[in-house]
Amino acid sequence: LKRRVRKMHCINLTYFVWTFSRAGVVVPDFMRFVGDYLCDSGKIPMCDRCSLATMIWNFSKCGVRHDRFFECSAVELLRPNRLRSLAPRNFQNSMIAYSRMSHWHEKY
Repeated sequence: LKRRVRKMHCINLTYFVWTFSRAGVVVPDFMRFVGDYLCDSGKIPMCDRCSLATMIWNFSKCGVRHDRFFECSAVELLRPNRLRSLAPRNFQNSMIAYSRMSHWHEKY
């Protein structure tokens, strides 16, 4: 499965992970691999507003900590064009996920 992740578009990957998260199927190693892949490959900016918020929610729902993914996502969420594009539900879901994970970084 990990070999195929690199062949998936980040939006498809988000909803693939969502199917597991929604069902309560938690595979921490796979979640960390996905987070590392998104950060290392620079794919986070390629996510649309819904998929970015959903991937953040996925980590929160599964209770899998990935500080680097949350920090990279925060950088993306703070870009003015991205921030203006967020629907209220995207902003809300992201903030709830950050809160649930008790993720705090002074810079972001």
